[in-house]
Amino acid sequence: MSLVLTTLAPDRTLVTLAEAKAYLGLTGETEDVAIAATVARVSDAIARECRVPMAGAAVPTLRAETLTETFRGSCRGADLLLSRRFVSSITSVVEDGEALPGTGYELNGPAGLLSRLDGDDSTSWLGGKVVVVYVAGFATVPDDLKLGSLMAIRDQWSAAGREPLVRRETVEGVGSLEFFNSRDGSVFSGEVRALLEPYMTPARW
Repeated sequence: MSLVLTTLAPDRTLVTLAEAKAYLGLTGETEDVAIAATVARVSDAIARECRVPMAGAAVPTLRAETLTETFRGSCRGADLLLSRRFVSSITSVVEDGEALPGTGYELNGPAGLLSRLDGDDSTSWLGGKVVVVYVAGFATVPDDLKLGSLMAIRDQWSAAGREPLVRRETVEGVGSLEFFNSRDGSVFSGEVRALLEPYMTPARW
């Protein structure tokens, strides 16, 4: 199996600068650069926390991207489990060099599961090689994922003053925070993790 990023997400962040500032209760533009950097760091950290699989060297994201995934050999018989979940559309499916019509497969988008169809009936994938081009991730960020992001941004923004997990703070124009891991190995609070849980990729790779 191979996963290739075909179209990169133009923006990996899960909330806008304006949304973050409103949640933090901040006005003015003095701290915009630092807030934007925090938004970007948290968005990338959430993708890692949710175990979004990498495609090449690109930073993984929960935002919408187009990917090309190739299955060889092991695809025979079973449904295809796409590497990325929350699939919004299938661009094409090619089985042993032959493009399948849309009626030839069925998608479970949230699970990233692609089933082979024969008419109205499920059937087995028979090809030795299946290439799937699909769009996975969110064009519009769900409200609970956005809330988890905002809560994590708030936690990081106020961490320098009160957070006991902060190990080191560095200010280099933008600034950064380095955290000790929490007891469960996460840098996020339990409240944030509860909101992220529906978006976590099962540990299957």
